[in-house]
Amino acid sequence: MSKIIITELFLVLLIFSTALAVSATEADFYATKVSPTQVAPGEVSTLRITLKNLGTSFASRIEASLDPADTSPIDPVGAGRVQIGEAKKAQTTAYFSVVKQSEEITLEFNFSVDPEASEKTYSVPLVLNWDAGESTKKTQTLQFGIRVKKRNADFQVLKVVPETLPAGETTVLTIILKNSGGNYAYDLKADLDAGDASPIDPIGPTRVEFESQKILPGREVELQYPVNVKQNTLEKVYYVPLDLEWEDDTSTTKTQNIKVGLLVKDPHPVIEVSYEAPDMVSAGDGFDISLTLLNKGAGSLKDIDITVNSSANLAVSPEPPNNLHLNSLSVEGKERVLFSFKADERSEEGLYLIPVTVSYESYGGTEKLQYEIIPLTIKKDEPAIQVGQDLPAYIKPGDTFNATLMLRNTGGTAKNIDVIIDSQGASILPKGPNNIHLEELSSGETYNIEMNFISSKDLTTGLYNIPVTLKYEGLDGQLKSQRERVPIEVKGLAKLNIANLKIEPQNPRKGDEITIELRIENVGDASAENTKLLLDSDLEGFKTAYIGELKKDDDTPAIFTLKSAAAGETVNTLTLSYEDDFGEHGLSEEIRFDVSNGQTQNLGNVLVILLIAAVFVGFYKLKKSKG
Repeated sequence: MSKIIITELFLVLLIFSTALAVSATEADFYATKVSPTQVAPGEVSTLRITLKNLGTSFASRIEASLDPADTSPIDPVGAGRVQIGEAKKAQTTAYFSVVKQSEEITLEFNFSVDPEASEKTYSVPLVLNWDAGESTKKTQTLQFGIRVKKRNADFQVLKVVPETLPAGETTVLTIILKNSGGNYAYDLKADLDAGDASPIDPIGPTRVEFESQKILPGREVELQYPVNVKQNTLEKVYYVPLDLEWEDDTSTTKTQNIKVGLLVKDPHPVIEVSYEAPDMVSAGDGFDISLTLLNKGAGSLKDIDITVNSSANLAVSPEPPNNLHLNSLSVEGKERVLFSFKADERSEEGLYLIPVTVSYESYGGTEKLQYEIIPLTIKKDEPAIQVGQDLPAYIKPGDTFNATLMLRNTGGTAKNIDVIIDSQGASILPKGPNNIHLEELSSGETYNIEMNFISSKDLTTGLYNIPVTLKYEGLDGQLKSQRERVPIEVKGLAKLNIANLKIEPQNPRKGDEITIELRIENVGDASAENTKLLLDSDLEGFKTAYIGELKKDDDTPAIFTLKSAAAGETVNTLTLSYEDDFGEHGLSEEIRFDVSNGQTQNLGNVLVILLIAAVFVGFYKLKKSKG
């Protein structure tokens, strides 16, 4: 088991200053990226897991354990490492910090795969433990899938020397192969199959062997075959079979057939063709190739047609038009032409040959045909979609609001993209469809998705994370999935009223104990916090009441007990104060009543409660809201 521990030097101060908030909130981690997602039995590599804190609080002193119960064939090796936020590099387990809200943390584990692991997808647990303040420990277990699959060797042609074979000449044909697969090839044998239709006649061995050698992944091998290029061979590209055979790591015999493109040319061409082309492109990319034609003959040429064609298996194809015409080309005259191409998004990685045909009428009136070949390497990039957000600072219960997801593809082309919004039960719902589909997002392309939501009037205040799932395919057809969260903060405005005011006795006399009873009701859309009542009166008695939290649609009683010491009119001021998400609020009400001297029951001296004005003096002091 491997653990990562993150501590904080000033944790005591941080917990002290945020104790109330932490008690009601907590961190919540989601995996935003896992690499690699496919491994081979016996492989040793580094697992990188990017987590994002989408909760409502920080997490400190995190302990991260990869597969602690050993339920999968993925076995951690040595101590893990951690990188937090914008840190330039991963640190050891002694790195001091906390993971704040919306902050990312990258965990790295060196691991090995059980050599006897079966081919399937395993669920690998990552167990997180952290301090949440006030001596509280939190635990979270994340599951992510890693596929174990045996890898095979796979050979690609990197280079052919010479690039052109002069007709009628003898040369050594050199073919350079690269093992682009995930396994080694043992005891490799390579047979050049030069049949009757081939432009070459072997004049030496047609088999090259790498006896008792392991051709490891990424290694290049060089094959050499002495050949004679047949006389009077037409200029064009010929594809000669190359048959490969080897044993893999389980002593199983594997075979592969490769078509090697060979360009045969007239050793004394009239037109010299040069080109400018990228050495390497990604599958799905568009690109340009320029050709420069130079007349090296003794006279002018007429009716010159330049045609570019698709490579083998249509991996690289020209965009229309694929043919250009020149009326003439004088001696030592030079012309430059440009063609646009596109690499098929389904192409495999490797070297591809683009044929070019040049036909013209020579100065002697004879029609000539000339072939050229342009080598091009195709690579594949996995799509990587980054998600940005443009959100309202907050909403209130019952609000309709807009949110924008900004997708940017920093990897290879992504296809069949589905953005799925998971509504928050009946609390926050999308007003439109909850599934947005994109056909394609090319490398470097961005796309903004505008979403409209409606919230329930009964929504309680706090932070809501709307789950959004992205599903898409790479050019290899492999389905990818990533989970995002749209954080929405809900703020509410409390509204308190004073109701049902009663005074007992109704006819107070000097020396009586007077009770003032009332109810406070919250008719707003959020809870009121720190609710207090203060009665400003010259009479003696209990004149304060602390209510604390008063939830929306709730009410509560308040009672004040006073002692009348003198007869006459008494003026009292009742002040109500409270707080909500928008700051502090308050209102006051004036209460007047008469106290008799106790010597007569004349109705004129009966207590009269004069509510001269229910004046809402209402003061409002806006505080900066959190976030």
